[in-house]
Amino acid sequence: SDLEACTSENIVLNATIYTGGVEYLWYEGIAPNGVLLETTTSASYIINPTIGEHFYYVEVSSPDCSTSPSVFITINVVEAPVATVVNPFITICEGEVLSLGTDVFDPSYSYSWTGPDDYDEMGQFPPSISDVSLINQGQYTLVIDNGVCLSDTAISQVVIFDQPETPIITGEEIYCEGTSLALSVNNITDADLYRWYLDGVLQFTETTNNLFINPVQASLSGEWTVVVKEGLCSSDTSDIKNVFIEEEFQIGATNSGPVCLGDSITLNVAFIPGATYLWQAPNGDLIPGQNPTVIAMEGNYIVNVMTNSGCEIEESTFVSIDELPVITALSNSSQDCMDGTQPIQFFPTIVPLGNYQFEWTGPGNFDPTILSPIIDNASSIHNGVYTLIVRNGECVSEPAVTIVDITDTPMQPIISGQSTYCDNQDILLETNE
Repeated sequence: SDLEACTSENIVLNATIYTGGVEYLWYEGIAPNGVLLETTTSASYIINPTIGEHFYYVEVSSPDCSTSPSVFITINVVEAPVATVVNPFITICEGEVLSLGTDVFDPSYSYSWTGPDDYDEMGQFPPSISDVSLINQGQYTLVIDNGVCLSDTAISQVVIFDQPETPIITGEEIYCEGTSLALSVNNITDADLYRWYLDGVLQFTETTNNLFINPVQASLSGEWTVVVKEGLCSSDTSDIKNVFIEEEFQIGATNSGPVCLGDSITLNVAFIPGATYLWQAPNGDLIPGQNPTVIAMEGNYIVNVMTNSGCEIEESTFVSIDELPVITALSNSSQDCMDGTQPIQFFPTIVPLGNYQFEWTGPGNFDPTILSPIIDNASSIHNGVYTLIVRNGECVSEPAVTIVDITDTPMQPIISGQSTYCDNQDILLETNE
C-alpha cells in the first residue's frame, strides 16, 4: 500500500497543479474502469474511505485537452483498536498492590499506560505498583496502538484508602486454665473488625477492641496476633503477643481419717514443683505445708495452692471424727449353781448409744458379734473370763470383762436297802452316788 489510514480519518489526495481553467477528475478504482468521485477545480480532494483497500487516480481536463490517468495510489483503511480496561474503578488500601490491565489482545498491538506520580508503562498488563500510597491515587489512562491507529483513551479511576495503623496488643502473658483471658488493642479503639489469630490461624472476629475468653483452656497458649479492619482496609499484622496458659492441676485433697476425737490427722495433696500450700481448718486456723499433721477437727479442710506461675488452685477434704464408745458396765446372768439346762446372757452398758461393732472373746460357744450374746445349757464348762471391746469406726473402747463361775448342781440321789428290819437290828441304806 502507498498509504495506511484509520477509519473516520480524512485523507487529502493531491495532484499536480496546472494553471489555466482546468478541472480535476477524481476516480476510485483502476483506470480506465474507475468510478468518478468528484470533479474539482482544486488540485486537492478530501476523502473518508471505509475499511479495506482502495485505489485512486486523477485526470486533469481543460477546454483544449485532457491528461492521461495518473498512476493510481493504494490506500488501506484499518479499524482503530477499542481500548477497555479490566477494572474501570479500583478501590484499594494503602500498602496493597495496584494492578492494571486490559482484556484487549493482539500480538501486533502496543499498549501505553500513564498515570499519577509519573507512571508511564507499557504492556497489556503493565508492571504492578506495590505498597501503594495516596500519591498513586487518580486516573490511569490506556491507549492502544495497532501500528496505524491509536485507540480512544480508556481510564481506570483509582481510589486509595488510608490503611489503619498497626495494632498493639496489651494484656497479661501468663494465665491460669479455667480463668479469664483478656487481650486488648488500646491504640485503635473504634475499628470495624478485630481479627485475632493464634499461631497464624484465625480464632475470633470481634467488633470491639477487647478479646475476652472465659474459661480459658491450655490449648489457647501460643503466639497471638491481631489485624484490624476499618472500612475496606486492614492493618498490618500486629507484633506477636506470647501467651502461656498454665494447665489446671488436679491436686486431689484427701485426709487420713476418719479418726477418733483427740487423735491426729494427716492432710494430703499432690506435689507441684515450686508451689506453696496453705490449709484452712474448719475453725479458720491456717496451716502451712503440703501434707501437715494436726489434731483432728471434724469438718472441711480447705487447701489453697499457689503455683510458681501465680495460678491458684483450691480444693477441700472433709474430716470425719468417730466418738469413742465407753463400756460403763458388763454383767452376765450366770448363777453359782446351775444344772446345765438353763442359758446365760451377757449384758453390757455402752455410752453413748450408737451403731457399733462388738468383739467378744471367751470360752463359751456363742455369737461374738452381737451386743448381748446368749450361751445355751450353761454349765461349768463355760466358766472363765469373757471380754468385750466395742468399735466405732477407728475408735476402739477399753476392754471390759465379766466372769462366769458356775458350780454344776449334783444329780438327785436314789436310796436303796431293806425296807423292813427287826428291833435292835442294824439298818443299812445305800445311795447311787
